[in-house]
Amino acid sequence: MSQRKVNLTQLRERAEQAINQGRSSLTNGSNHAGEMDLDHLVEELTIYQTELEIQNEALALAQSETATALEQYRALFGHLPLPALIVDPRGFIVEANAQADALLGMSLPHTLNRGSVLQLFDLDSRGALHQALKGLLHATPSIIDCRGAPRDGAEGIPYEVHITQLPGTSAQAGHRLFVLVDRSAELALQMREEELSALNHSLEQRVEARTAELAAAQVQTEQALDQAARAEARFRTIFEQAPLGIALTDSLSGQILEVNERFGAIAGRTREELAHINWMQITHPHDLQTQLDSLARPNAGEITGFQMEKRYQRPDGSLVWISLTIAPVNGDVTEGPCHLKLIEDISVQKALEQDLRTAKATAEAANAAKSAFLANMSHEVRTPMNAVLGFLDVLLDTRLDAEQRALVQSVKGAGQGLLRIINDILDLSKLEAGKMSLESAPFRLDAVLQQVAELLSLSAQEKGLELVIDAPPEIAGGYRGDALRLSQILNNLVGNAIKFSERGSVVIAVQSLGETDGERQLRVEVRDRGIGLTPEQAAGLFQPFTQADASTARRFGGTGLGLTICRRLIERMGGAIGVDSSEGEGSTFWFTLPLMIDDNATERVPTTEPRAASTFAAAPIRGSRLLLVEDNAINQAVAVAFLRKLGLRTRVASNGREALEQLKTEHFDLVLMDLQMPVMDGLEATAAIRATHWGHEIPIIAMTAAAFPEDRARALDAGMNDYVSKPIDLQQLVDALLRWLPARAEAPVEPAAEPVTESAPDLATKSVVAGCAAVAEAISLADCDLEATRQRLGNDEALLRSVLEYSQREFRDWPAQFAAARDGGELKVAQRLAHTLKDVAANVGAARVRATAAALEAALAEQAGPELVERLRADCVAALGAAMTALRNATEPGGASKQQASSTS
Repeated sequence: MSQRKVNLTQLRERAEQAINQGRSSLTNGSNHAGEMDLDHLVEELTIYQTELEIQNEALALAQSETATALEQYRALFGHLPLPALIVDPRGFIVEANAQADALLGMSLPHTLNRGSVLQLFDLDSRGALHQALKGLLHATPSIIDCRGAPRDGAEGIPYEVHITQLPGTSAQAGHRLFVLVDRSAELALQMREEELSALNHSLEQRVEARTAELAAAQVQTEQALDQAARAEARFRTIFEQAPLGIALTDSLSGQILEVNERFGAIAGRTREELAHINWMQITHPHDLQTQLDSLARPNAGEITGFQMEKRYQRPDGSLVWISLTIAPVNGDVTEGPCHLKLIEDISVQKALEQDLRTAKATAEAANAAKSAFLANMSHEVRTPMNAVLGFLDVLLDTRLDAEQRALVQSVKGAGQGLLRIINDILDLSKLEAGKMSLESAPFRLDAVLQQVAELLSLSAQEKGLELVIDAPPEIAGGYRGDALRLSQILNNLVGNAIKFSERGSVVIAVQSLGETDGERQLRVEVRDRGIGLTPEQAAGLFQPFTQADASTARRFGGTGLGLTICRRLIERMGGAIGVDSSEGEGSTFWFTLPLMIDDNATERVPTTEPRAASTFAAAPIRGSRLLLVEDNAINQAVAVAFLRKLGLRTRVASNGREALEQLKTEHFDLVLMDLQMPVMDGLEATAAIRATHWGHEIPIIAMTAAAFPEDRARALDAGMNDYVSKPIDLQQLVDALLRWLPARAEAPVEPAAEPVTESAPDLATKSVVAGCAAVAEAISLADCDLEATRQRLGNDEALLRSVLEYSQREFRDWPAQFAAARDGGELKVAQRLAHTLKDVAANVGAARVRATAAALEAALAEQAGPELVERLRADCVAALGAAMTALRNATEPGGASKQQASSTS
């Protein structure tokens, strides 16, 4: 068609030229030439006409094709899947397809030529569109990112707007095609891609960090594995070189799974041997059940482990003591539930424990022997004290000049002081042994305080001190308790206050701290203005043998036991004791004591001061017949002297058997019975008397120097009625006699009777000097005190030689006799031999033999171990050797005189 257009143009030009030429020819008169050209022109015009017809046909065809193309365009524009708009040069929408109508909510009839395309977009997009429209004036297509105008409060849709200049007729010049591409999905995808990119970046970072962590973890793992390997090596080293045996056993079967070298050494087996046996096969049968019972508990969940001591049996038959610690091991650690066992060889420890038990038993036996020895030695000391103090009382009742009376009273005072020391030691021994019984009887506190004041008032007056009692009547009434021990405490505290004071007063103050359920808590204070104490001195004041300082004992005397006895007595009574003191300003000793209130208590107070024997001359018991059963001649003489002064008729028996014989033939109102005697002791004699038809009613009073309450209990259990301790206290004796002797009309007093038997006829009733010699002999540890023996025997040399020779024979035969009795299992005979040796030694002043024999007798009585008995026997034999040498020297011609001379030189 375009080719045809070119031809027609040329043809038109040629026709115009031909016409112009024809006119020129006509004008110029050139017809021929003109006709020729005209013809030619007609021809050309014909051709032109033909061409025009062809062209019209072509135009018609083109128009048809154009119409078809227009329909196709409209169909394509209308059904274009993207929103499309035709916009005129002014920017008004002239046409829009269905997608644009649906997307933009436009109505074509309403919208065409009525609205600006810019109104379809938000304000931010309009400027870019306006610039783009300007650019299109130069036919420059544009692609612009825009956002649709907000609709219904929602943000507009993002579009990619393609703007193209449309070709066309002059009527359509400047029209533009707007194609809107919805980028929502694209942008969402882009955003998603960006998010994915960010996530991917984050993931890469995390992977990188995780990779670094894994790398670090791998390094740590490698380090941990290395440490575990080193720990395993250390554990294996420790396991193998541990000083304890270590074993791992199956908790169900008991099979030994693994052991170290030390375990094998303890069990006496190799590892190979232990790998094929059960732990029960090496356990001593006596220990097996105990371990099985203990093992049953962890499996039941009761305990998580336990420890025990048991024995292993070695292949050679020997036993080894072990300390076994067992702990269950979780099956997660091992292939199954197991027990971890730690084994320590304690054979040496067990041997030491056995040695310790033996030593403890020996020590306990020795302690028991010491206690019994103390009791026996108190008997040995108090027996001659009985003689000394008794004869001094007798001597004071005779005619004496003033100097003699003063000397005798001095000796009596010294003897009483010694007796107080002995009593302190015995009280302490009883308290330490826990064998001092306390009485619970009614008494009045004001009477106790008054008795203490009366007893010590003379001492206070001699020092110019005032003794004051400050006890309100409402709290000084009746109570229940041990009035004797309370008096003992007060006497000690008040006596100390007087002793250590030079001025002022001593005050006994009592106050109540409160009452509960009929019990009153009392606080008793003893205040003085004496020398006082430093804090250091007060701190240890209540310990045995403790005084303020060394000069105190030298200046004021005393044993340092009084406050200790007070403290222990008060503690036994449920109280406490203390002291508040300032050096140079005096002291306040105080104690608290809980006492049950007894409003019905009478004025019962302990009597501590004996009355003179003559005081009882008119007592209603005069003329009563007594049987004195005592093996010691000196004690016989003292007792007979006391009883004679009381107006009593007395017969003497030297042992229980003699007493039985006399009781069968004679009537007695009362029996005074010693406990320790040869042939038959007091307990056996009492039992025999009570077994007869005539011996049920006769009162029997025990006499002994034994120090402990169990001796009194044994006497009462045997059937005795009462108890009098040695050395005989006249007041105590009279009280007992008054309790048990019936009142009778006064009868003439018989002379003192002699012992019935001939056991010691020449040793009875000598002189006061003999009693004093007995005291000297008792506190000496000489091998043989010949002078004291001579004086005791009244300087009878023949009798002295007989006694010495008799003692030599006894000493010589004793070791063999004792060995035979002990080896034959006759412990009672052995004990009796020790007692006899003690008495024989006393006759010749062999104090060392006497002391060791007393200890041996006590050990046998307490059934001490054989080692202790053998050691004491050896001590006796050694002491006997020295005593026999002394006796031989004394019995040689002139030996006695030589010893006498040597003793006086």
